[in-house]
Amino acid sequence: MSRGRACPTRPARSAVMPRARVLPYIRMSDLSRIGVAIATDLLGEFDDLIDKRGYTNRSEAFRDLIRAELVRESSSRPAGRVVGSLTVVYDHHVRLLEEKLYEMRITITA
Repeated sequence: MSRGRACPTRPARSAVMPRARVLPYIRMSDLSRIGVAIATDLLGEFDDLIDKRGYTNRSEAFRDLIRAELVRESSSRPAGRVVGSLTVVYDHHVRLLEEKLYEMRITITA
């Protein structure tokens, strides 16, 4: 699992194969190459993270991080559509519970 030059502050990687990941097929003609300058210690932490998550190379991890950030950004815009669920656990023996739940519903939907 070669990732270019070895990091001088990190020990050599073991020969253990990471777990396989199912990835969408991407044609090489659809890919663009970029260069990234990054601090050595930050790159070491990133390599540890991608090893833990089972990536086979940095490119896969960068693509997933970019996709996740784009999704997060689009869902944070006021025009973005976000779906959620609210679960309420309650004791049905509580007095005036229906009224309290109705008040909660009005507060949440207002």
